[in-house]
Amino acid sequence: MQQKGVSVVFHYVDDFITLEAPRSAECSSNNVIMHETCEHLGLSPEPEKDEGPDTAISFTGTEIDSIAMELKLPAEKLSRLKAELGYWRKRRACKKRELLSLLGLLAHASKVVRAGRTFVRRLIDLSTTAKRLDHFVRLSTEARSDIEWWWRFCETWNGVRVLLGHPEARVSKVVATDASGSWGYGACWSNHWFRMQWQEEMQESHITYKELVPIVLAVTVWGRQWRNATIQVLCDNEAVVAIVNQGTGDKECMHLLRCLAFLKARFNIEIVSTHIAGKTNISRCTFKECNVKVSYVACAGGSNTHGDPGGGVRRAAGSETRPDITGMGRAVEFCFQQGLADNTKKAYASAQKKHLSFCTDTHLHPLSVKEHILCRFATRLVEEGLAHSSIKCYLAGVRQLHLAGGWKDPEICQMARLVQVLRGIRAVQAKRGGSISRLRLPITTDQKLKTVWVRGDNPQEGRMLWAAAALCFFGFFRLGEITVPSAEAFDMGAHLSFQDILVDNITKPRALRVRLKASKTDPFRKGLDVHIRHTQDELCPVSAVLTFMVARGPGAGPFFRY
Repeated sequence: MQQKGVSVVFHYVDDFITLEAPRSAECSSNNVIMHETCEHLGLSPEPEKDEGPDTAISFTGTEIDSIAMELKLPAEKLSRLKAELGYWRKRRACKKRELLSLLGLLAHASKVVRAGRTFVRRLIDLSTTAKRLDHFVRLSTEARSDIEWWWRFCETWNGVRVLLGHPEARVSKVVATDASGSWGYGACWSNHWFRMQWQEEMQESHITYKELVPIVLAVTVWGRQWRNATIQVLCDNEAVVAIVNQGTGDKECMHLLRCLAFLKARFNIEIVSTHIAGKTNISRCTFKECNVKVSYVACAGGSNTHGDPGGGVRRAAGSETRPDITGMGRAVEFCFQQGLADNTKKAYASAQKKHLSFCTDTHLHPLSVKEHILCRFATRLVEEGLAHSSIKCYLAGVRQLHLAGGWKDPEICQMARLVQVLRGIRAVQAKRGGSISRLRLPITTDQKLKTVWVRGDNPQEGRMLWAAAALCFFGFFRLGEITVPSAEAFDMGAHLSFQDILVDNITKPRALRVRLKASKTDPFRKGLDVHIRHTQDELCPVSAVLTFMVARGPGAGPFFRY
């Protein structure tokens, strides 16, 4: 047909369509040429399928309107799809034949639904687990999740997709991405860029997955600035270009594609990926320049260093060396984690879990610490019954989550509106009596130490309590610095033991020297000696501790035990 003058012709199996300008003579001539070609080849066209020329026709079950620039799923097919999805969302198992029938409907609808193919892939993979058509297939959580997505989408969808023309003709922003198999990945857009190193658990992933990671991350980082735009992604991997444009890939890539589909819908952006040769990829040059700095640090003492984005950092002269950058990253992460006490880590973990749950419920990015979002998070915690002091701790946990991700310090304390919201929470809770702290008397000899008495039924316990109270009071110790949660948790290198208590004189003791091995303010366990003197009264800490030591004996284990 093209040899006879048909300029634009498309076909799907045995369905053909031609395109020309409206009300032009070529439309009628194309129709004649198509019929003549069929007769020449011995084919019999179906008269009921013969449509046009017109600006609105049906092709392979989809209505195309070139004036309104719309693709439309016929009303009866949309109604059938909704009914089928309403039935399927309640099912837990089916026969392979039934699943393939559903897939046929979804595949047809995916021609009109922009992100449809992304949410069909797992159903296709599930259909391959059964060999025969009458074999049963159990619907996995992932499969039912995709069916639920389709059902929720179709509930409010009118069956129409607006055609905006060729994406590349509407490109308003260009971003270049690149990834290496061993070092890391990155992206650059305008004068913005980022680069990151692969985590150890991602080192074994295939290169297609790795090339897809910076694309998804770029949309996550810059998506708010790309609202209502068409983004062109330059990538030197042809497989990734096809995956991004088609919205489907292998099982490992589908998770990233679903994230990408969500971000596209959230920011109302369209993404078109274009292949570009690796040697002309602008991101590769940018990453190489960035790696020069890394090379200089890693090869300190050498000269003429240069970065190798694909395989780490090398010396220009002499034998090649490959610094253990991954090991450096693990060492940094280890030191970063050691900067917090164990109890603080537990408290922050609870706060971060609550924050992630809040972001999931409200469809917000967990690393978006804008002031108005934190204000909403704080008020959510109030609704859940948390006190003002606990809310401040939770906000500190959110800050820690931000720092752990390598982001800039959000400086929560400098957010004036959030500070005032917290002040208001404290005032409201105080008026209601919900956050009034219990009355705490000042620590004095009359009101504190005299509350500890020697119990008649267990004198040894009384001596231990009196010694611990006197030692904490006069030594300004935290309780956790001189006690142990349990005998099994005792650590000779961190906890107080019998050998850590020394006296200046056996016959006439006037002072104690307490060796504090570790504390909250001493995370590196340098240790500290605290000297406590005799007070020559009934509250004397030296007498209390020595009395307990005589009764306890010089055995191993925690100092305060009985």
